[in-house]
Amino acid sequence: YTEGLFKYAIHINYLGDCLWVLGLALISNNIYSLLIPLGLILVFVFGYIPKSDDYLQSKYGEQFTVYKLKTKKLIPFIW
Repeated sequence: YTEGLFKYAIHINYLGDCLWVLGLALISNNIYSLLIPLGLILVFVFGYIPKSDDYLQSKYGEQFTVYKLKTKKLIPFIW
């Protein structure tokens, strides 16, 4: 998938997960609940994203290399 929202970030679906969990944490009005979205972000950044990138690189090769050079990883226009 390189079109739609995926043209802005390779793992845009993980960003969506982080945002809705952050929203729930903010609604709970408990400072400790912010640890959950923080933990989720860390799992994505250090776990799922590198593994997914490795898989996509092995499956699509040069196509993925070109795609990742012009597309952010998680947050559109930032990272």
